[in-house]
Amino acid sequence: LHGRRLDHEERTRKKLAREGHKQSKDAQNLRGLKAKLRAEDRRKEKIQMRKKIKAHEERDVKTTNDEEPSEPMPAYLLDRKK
Repeated sequence: LHGRRLDHEERTRKKLAREGHKQSKDAQNLRGLKAKLRAEDRRKEKIQMRKKIKAHEERDVKTTNDEEPSEPMPAYLLDRKK
């Protein structure tokens, strides 16, 4: 609370929520080189976002490859594993 407004957290949350609207409005009004540069930056942001989402999804998926097979291996194949 020292030196902050009482509604500081709420104001920052709302500002962050409105940020997308501002970006959209700017993107619609940009022309020429500025528009190209903005599109390039946005593309890089999207790529990073997709990578992050994919990493989170891979973390949540449980791998089942380490399980034992349902039927036992034949004796002649056990020697080949080494």
